[in-house]
Amino acid sequence: MISITLDQIVKSVDILKTLSKQDLNARLAYKICKIILAVDEEYNAFQDTRMKVITKYGEKNEDGTIKNDNGQVMILPENVEDAQRELKELLETQVNLNVNALTIDELENCTISPADMINLMPFIEE
Repeated sequence: MISITLDQIVKSVDILKTLSKQDLNARLAYKICKIILAVDEEYNAFQDTRMKVITKYGEKNEDGTIKNDNGQVMILPENVEDAQRELKELLETQVNLNVNALTIDELENCTISPADMINLMPFIEE
């Protein structure tokens, strides 16, 4: 079992996808697949909740849709603090993933940058 914040999950998505495309031995590929499935479930729930917060505090068009400026959602100025607070609390939420942690030895033949390793650390047991 791995205890992790939603912020760490959001940051890990790209490196996990990168690892899933590498040529790995079957055991490691399976472990990474299980981690990705668990992360995807939490990530999707995070995105749904994030959109609810944005909908709650976002500036709306006449048809009720959220206004955006070149892809940036428009939050009403009087709601910015509340929206930021709720999103921060959401990102700090701890979740438990029912998966086995990776080891450095298992990742020995993988190509991982130091920046990516930082985002992968919550999934590695020392």
